[in-house]
Amino acid sequence: MSVGRPGEGGADPVLAVILAGGASRRMGRPKAWLEVGGRSCIARVWDACRSAGLEVEFQGTLAGLREAFPETGIHPDREPGQGPLAALAAALVRHPGRAVLLVACDMPFVSAGFLLGVTAGLETADWSVPCDAAGMHPLCAAYAPTTLPAAEALLARGRRDMHALLAHPGLRGCRVAPRPEWGDPRALLCNLNTPADLEDARCLAGCRAPRTAGR
Repeated sequence: MSVGRPGEGGADPVLAVILAGGASRRMGRPKAWLEVGGRSCIARVWDACRSAGLEVEFQGTLAGLREAFPETGIHPDREPGQGPLAALAAALVRHPGRAVLLVACDMPFVSAGFLLGVTAGLETADWSVPCDAAGMHPLCAAYAPTTLPAAEALLARGRRDMHALLAHPGLRGCRVAPRPEWGDPRALLCNLNTPADLEDARCLAGCRAPRTAGR
């Protein structure tokens, strides 16, 4: 598909959807508001999306979103607890014909260049997913409108695994390896699931001592 960006003619621009509905069970507190390098994780993700020139929406019901981002659209999950595949399908239904860039709210080091590099993969594919030694990262990935039928079919069968969408035989995929010019390859795909992950992220950001979580 042709990937559009704000200010370009032709294709509709890619929409960034920040996932803000997880339970943060392993972290024990909302990951989105944890500070890394002096800013909350979700603010860092929002900044990267906006710096890339992307329109941004939130998917989920994280407390405090409306107060922190009053100009950004917020869409509760249609069926809470259904996970990111349902969030993707909901966004594609809301915006017919537009590609969606999903970004988890707990990835504090994503950069504008990295996000644009991921979306560029849609020029030749139905999905574009960054990958590293740990595997593919479907929660920081771009999805063309052509992925909607497969996503809806999986959800109808009770399957919610994003990797099942990537494995769908009718879809073409693009795997994107992080590049040094997009940022520190160790950090770009860093996500925060546990307190240990948070400490690692703070070290990468130059904050060796733990800080109190805040916005």
